Amino acid sequence: GVQTCALPICAQGGTVHHISFSADGKYLVSSCGDNMVKVWDVAGQKELKALKGSKDMVTAALFSQDATKVYSIGFDRHVRVWDIAKGAEIAAYGPTADDLFAIALSKDGKTLATSGYAGNITLWNLSTGKSQGQKKIKFGPYCLMFSPDETYVVSGHDNHSIYLTALKELK
Repeated sequence: GVQTCALPICAQGGTVHHISFSADGKYLVSSCGDNMVKVWDVAGQKELKALKGSKDMVTAALFSQDATKVYSIGFDRHVRVWDIAKGAEIAAYGPTADDLFAIALSKDGKTLATSGYAGNITLWNLSTGKSQGQKKIKFGPYCLMFSPDETYVVSGHDNHSIYLTALKELK
């Protein structure tokens, strides 16, 4: 099995902002303050790809359901789509109204939710790259997830609260 180890995730001692497993648990993706996204082989405990191209700090990243793509967000106010095999950005959505902090992928893999400092929660259609809707919440969300039945986006805030926002409010 995998032993405890320290992976050198960020260059120049940058902060690790987010990590996420692929659905099969074989890979990790990390996002850092050094503007990079990295893909890691868990069993081999090694870096597979460094995805460069973000213009500012990357605050979160996650895999597509089939682990062929990574979605990343950050202070450059864009959702970036990366092809892992090519090691290249294949699309960018935005810019958004605010610096982005949180990201979540729907169970069907067709919709992405993002949130940012100004309190905007945005739904993205991944087949078109277009916003499906947006709602401003009073406090900026730092984390997001879809409810199990995908009727809500649940967000966590620095005012000691979570909010449940109905998806129909975002369309």
